[in-house]
Amino acid sequence: MSKSKSKKKRTTIGCPHCGNSSGFGEANIVNATADVLSFDEDGEPVYAGDTEIEWDSQKLNPHDPLPYRCDSCGECFAKPVPVAGCRRRKQAA
Repeated sequence: MSKSKSKKKRTTIGCPHCGNSSGFGEANIVNATADVLSFDEDGEPVYAGDTEIEWDSQKLNPHDPLPYRCDSCGECFAKPVPVAGCRRRKQAA
C-alpha cells in the first residue's frame, strides 16, 4: 500500500483594490541603532550615516490598521484577499 501525501491547494492572494498578486509589501517594525556624532544647538542628533538593523526583530506593526501596500496601485489595505475575491481584476494589456 503506497502512502500518498495530500497536496494542499494554494490560493493566490492579492490586493483587494486592483487584484495585483505579484507584489505588495507590509509595514514592519524593526529594532535599529543609529550612530550619533553629536547634537546640534536645538538638541537634535547629528547622525553618522550608519544604522545597524536587527532583522530578527522584524514584525508586523500591530497598531497599523492598513499594514499592507500594493506595489501596483499604491493602495493600503488590512490584509490580502484571494484573487478570485478581488473587486477589480487587472485587465491584460
